Amino acid sequence: MPAAPLHPSFEAVISSTRNPVYAKQKLSLSRSRGWLFVRLLLAVFVFSSPCLPRADSLEDAGRVLARKVAAVPQRERHLFLSWQNHSSLAEENSEALKQSFAAELGGEILVEKQEPGAPQLQISVEESPAFYILIASVPAANGEAIRMARIARAALASSGSSGARFRLSKELIWQQQEPILDAVEMSEDSGKPGPLLILNRDSLSLYRSENDRWELQDSKRVPTIEKTVRAPRGEIRLSVGSEKQDSLVLSEQTCDITIAEKIELNCRAASHSWRDGILLASPCDRGVWWLKAESGDWSVPDRLSLRNSSVPKSASSVVELDLPGPALSIASGRRARSDTAVVFNLSTGNYEVYRITLACGN
Repeated sequence: MPAAPLHPSFEAVISSTRNPVYAKQKLSLSRSRGWLFVRLLLAVFVFSSPCLPRADSLEDAGRVLARKVAAVPQRERHLFLSWQNHSSLAEENSEALKQSFAAELGGEILVEKQEPGAPQLQISVEESPAFYILIASVPAANGEAIRMARIARAALASSGSSGARFRLSKELIWQQQEPILDAVEMSEDSGKPGPLLILNRDSLSLYRSENDRWELQDSKRVPTIEKTVRAPRGEIRLSVGSEKQDSLVLSEQTCDITIAEKIELNCRAASHSWRDGILLASPCDRGVWWLKAESGDWSVPDRLSLRNSSVPKSASSVVELDLPGPALSIASGRRARSDTAVVFNLSTGNYEVYRITLACGN
């Protein structure tokens, strides 16, 4: 839907900000003072203009502004995002707004860190008595272009939004005293819990759900993992998309996995890198998120954090979930509808497997 025309005086102000020579010669302002001047001046016009397009939610406002930024003629191709909240909007709401903006704009435009020569995309969150206003200063070939979006304060208050459309949920599905290196549920179309694969130090075991219990169906020995290693690792990797081969990754080895009634392994020497997070699909929308453990210290309780998969992995988390001990591994099901986390419970001394899902609402 095309944006509504802006107030003539408002367009005049924007035009004046697009000429860097004029700004330098006539205003003689530093970049920071110039931006403050533009922000305050434009806010005056926004507050008095009924024509500025309005979003119905935080996420909509972020997406609207991102599309406007992407459409700026002759803008710089790669931008470093600088986000500033100058309003009374809660920080978690500001972060949700930032996440939706970054997800819509995409990783092809936003760079993860400011590198030499990478121009800065400045976003400011302002407010009036009736609205929260987003103001973007977009570097372009002919100067800085200004783009805006807004959301009614009343709409945000009535929605009761806290910036999170969902929450992380965990469910204990397995526990044992022997160490577990990795575990994953293989999804089934029937909707019931899929087969559960558990990787121990010396075996890969397959369990199926029968009468609300996991029943052992098969177990195969795996190449010996050196027991003197302080933190032995292994990963079960299920194929996704066009890939057809599940695999088991061990130190210096990879095994192709074929599962029917029994487990078949075909192992060979191979080098690889370990995963540091996993994808998790949202049932609340069509989004896919990045889930990872935070601590890295196996002597303290850990937490899982959820981040937008379209923004740098160093970005702030949107949702977090506390665990009863260190997370030893995280794996994803076939369709990323649920993940599994292996946790060493510091209180009980057991190795536990949790099913991790996203639940809609706060």
